[in-house]
Amino acid sequence: MDSHLFKGLKKAILLSLICCLNVSSALAEEEFFKISAPLIAQLLPDVEAKLVSTYHEIGITAEIIHLPTKRSFEAARKSQWVDAELARVIEAGDLLSDYIRVPVPLLSLNIECISFKALPKTITWSSLKSFKVVTLRGFISITNRLKEHNTEYYETDSFEQAVAMLKAKRVDILITAKQLLPQPLLTTILDSSEYQSYVIDTVKLFHYIRNRHKAILPQLTQAMQKNFSIN
Repeated sequence: MDSHLFKGLKKAILLSLICCLNVSSALAEEEFFKISAPLIAQLLPDVEAKLVSTYHEIGITAEIIHLPTKRSFEAARKSQWVDAELARVIEAGDLLSDYIRVPVPLLSLNIECISFKALPKTITWSSLKSFKVVTLRGFISITNRLKEHNTEYYETDSFEQAVAMLKAKRVDILITAKQLLPQPLLTTILDSSEYQSYVIDTVKLFHYIRNRHKAILPQLTQAMQKNFSIN
């Protein structure tokens, strides 16, 4: 075979391999864009689907990995496999030092005091001191408010535990966002003749991405502004 022809063929093969490797690398990078999320986020499928679709619009295939609330947050903080955290309050940003908050709220949640006993007509964070309170582990905005007002509280790992404590009168108030309660538990609560609920606060949840992905922030922000609109 002519040496010039051989060299040309060799060069063409090398270029072809390099192109294939670049494409494979890009696909692998896209495939492994992982979003950490608490298990309870599965109760908001529309939000999750909309976010995945938003990523798809900017050329990224995102996958949401569900973990228990606190474990999800710890994975986001300490595990390099996590590319983004689905939705957290602004206060969480202080603990997510390796992340950038996308400045578009995903959703707004009413934080409610749920009880099976008579409550005052007006409930404030400071008035909770005289009650036995329970909330779910990992809800930073709620626990921060309770700590600010020196209110003692219990934490559970599941809504089932929290509602069981409420029904058994071991606690007076469950503080949570009612939108996040599984439907069977919500039905149990609403069917009780003793049920009372008061909105004590409202929080907005934001999406966080790792600093290593900061190049996509302008594009992602623009796409989210188009797809997410809350009051």
